[in-house]
Amino acid sequence: MALVGDDAARQKLLEENLDRLLKNLEASSPVVAKDLIPPEGVEGTYRVSVAPDRFSATVDLFPPLGGGKPLDWITLVDELNGQGFVALLAESLSQAVDRCNQGAPQKGILVAQGIPPKLPREARLEILFSLEAPRETEEPPEDEDSQVDYRDRGHILAVREGDPLAILEPAEAGVPGVDVFGVPVPVEPPQDVRLLPGKGVTLGEDGKTFVATQTGQPVLDGAVLRVDPVYVVSSDVDLGTGNVVFEGSVLVRGNVREGFVVTAGVDLEVFGNVEGARLQAARDVVIHGGLLGQGASVEAGRDVKARHVEHGKVYADRDILVTQYALHGSLFACGSILFQGRKGVIGGSLEAYDRIDVFTAGTPLGTKTHLLAGSHFRVRQQLGGVRERSEDLEAQTARIGSVIKTTLARYTRDGRPTLPPELADRMEKLLAHYNKLVEEARALEGRRHALEGLLRPQTSNKGIIKIRGTVYPGVLVEIRGKKREILDKQRFVSFYLDQDQQELTFGPYQ
Repeated sequence: MALVGDDAARQKLLEENLDRLLKNLEASSPVVAKDLIPPEGVEGTYRVSVAPDRFSATVDLFPPLGGGKPLDWITLVDELNGQGFVALLAESLSQAVDRCNQGAPQKGILVAQGIPPKLPREARLEILFSLEAPRETEEPPEDEDSQVDYRDRGHILAVREGDPLAILEPAEAGVPGVDVFGVPVPVEPPQDVRLLPGKGVTLGEDGKTFVATQTGQPVLDGAVLRVDPVYVVSSDVDLGTGNVVFEGSVLVRGNVREGFVVTAGVDLEVFGNVEGARLQAARDVVIHGGLLGQGASVEAGRDVKARHVEHGKVYADRDILVTQYALHGSLFACGSILFQGRKGVIGGSLEAYDRIDVFTAGTPLGTKTHLLAGSHFRVRQQLGGVRERSEDLEAQTARIGSVIKTTLARYTRDGRPTLPPELADRMEKLLAHYNKLVEEARALEGRRHALEGLLRPQTSNKGIIKIRGTVYPGVLVEIRGKKREILDKQRFVSFYLDQDQQELTFGPYQ
């Protein structure tokens, strides 16, 4: 096609510029462009690149020069196969080779494609009810005569038939992949979650929603979700109701009167007072009123919460929370004892393995009050039982040993025992029983040493006593066997055991 006007002028200027550039190159270098191409020309070449994850490979194709041999896609496929590549994209490669042989370099041509693995999906469990008891968020009023709100929903959570309780999205296994060299890429099995419907629970039609089939309290017990029935006493526990023993949770809307017992297989909640009565629960006990009287006691497998304690005893395998005060009570916790009210503890004793935190301790009149931390009352109970059993075994073995010794001495002739046939069988049984008692005594001795070791100061770092108000003279502070009697009033103080000196010391409240 002929060029005219401005097009022809631009074409002429371009040719002049190219000629000038070639002359400069020839003058400045002993090697000219035409010398770089051999007479037979340069063959077409290629370069392979593999992605870091090995799931894809690309090639760069360079065309032949000076009449050199063009690329042959079949030969290229054979060479790539020889390098270990599998599942080559032959058609795409063939088209790229054709374009390259026509003089156009080809960059980043996808030549092999692996299969990335499909990652597994972990199981996901969503519990639709609270697993923990509600906690006080504000300090309760100090008015001792304030009334309990009997309309309060309370501690025990109840669900109705048909309520959804949990949703379990099952795990999905992943799919292994394969890289461009045909090497399998495995995937880890997903973390699964196991949940089974127990009593009062069924699995919904979607296969993943757990639904209540009865009204009651939902309980997650390991891998089993169940709904326990809740027994409600709408009045006081007294002569009209008798003692209450129930396998599920118990809710008492009134008081528990003196001499009566309430036992719950799960949680126990009393909206009134516990007056010289005994409460037992496998999990939590909540008393909206107070625990009153010398004969009053509470024992819980987890937490205990009460408004106030007067002369009663409280045992908790976790924590004790008193929202107002304790007056000459005895409180024992395997976790912590916490007071919210400003009156704190007046007389009596508190024992916690982890922490005691009160506003005040004792009175200006020097009321004897014992605060003990770092001691595990359950261990002490077990140790007491072991010692008692050991003493019993010692008495039994001594008595049986004396009988055996006396009997053998009576029937020994010429240094050899000669028991009558009617006694030989009895003596054999007696010896077997004696040996059994001795073995039990040895095992208990080992158990006793282990329990005593748990109570030694050097074996634990548990135990701190914190007073965020005032501690008065007459208070005895004890941490893991180390004691300190308070002689002068102190404020805002924490007591703890110095790890290096193994001495009870104190510092600011924190």
